[in-house]
Amino acid sequence: MKGFAEADWAALARPGAVAAIYMGKRAARFVQGRLMMHGADPATPVSVVENAALPDQRVLAATLATLPAEIAEAGLSGPALICLGLAPHAAAKAARTVTRETA
Repeated sequence: MKGFAEADWAALARPGAVAAIYMGKRAARFVQGRLMMHGADPATPVSVVENAALPDQRVLAATLATLPAEIAEAGLSGPALICLGLAPHAAAKAARTVTRETA
């Protein structure tokens, strides 16, 4: 997973940490493993926002423990933003804000 090796996984695993991973569906299992290896709580909320700010936007609720399985089960086909440490409502709001600021 090119680019992920340099991340400060210990900092991201701390309680209360939040992060956004763009185009991270394929890396979900790797991210899950690294965070849990560094002590992240498996119950950490994770939201996946597919097609952010588009009419067909979907927000998937998961936990760190269920992330790869939830992504596979949902059959997401569009680009997705993985929001670690954010519940679905907060993730959807953050996706709208990021899209407005970068447009």
